[in-house]
Amino acid sequence: MILTFDERYPESVAIGYDFSHGMLHKAQEKNITGRVIFVEGDAAELPFGDDSFDVVTCSHALYELKGETRQKALREMRRVVRPMATCCSWSTKSPGIRSLNSFFTSGCFPWGQKTPANL
Repeated sequence: MILTFDERYPESVAIGYDFSHGMLHKAQEKNITGRVIFVEGDAAELPFGDDSFDVVTCSHALYELKGETRQKALREMRRVVRPMATCCSWSTKSPGIRSLNSFFTSGCFPWGQKTPANL
């Protein structure tokens, strides 16, 4: 997903983040522009400051996280996205939360915007 974003928005700074060294290596091999920055780490402890990003996406990861780890990862994504920015998750599997299943079956789960009213 990050490589497609980089192609579409070449003026932006794109950061790919994953806990898997192998997946980051595969993505780096496809990084033909060399513009994407790849960082290895834990989604529940993002190494970025508050309100750092205009867009935060999560691709094929939430269903792998369980319980409190998933909740921490969601809080971290919310923390690093700027007010009025957008968060979304892309997954082919449901996270097992009944009320969210219909969003996941459509492919993209938009969390909406972080606004001053819901900070």
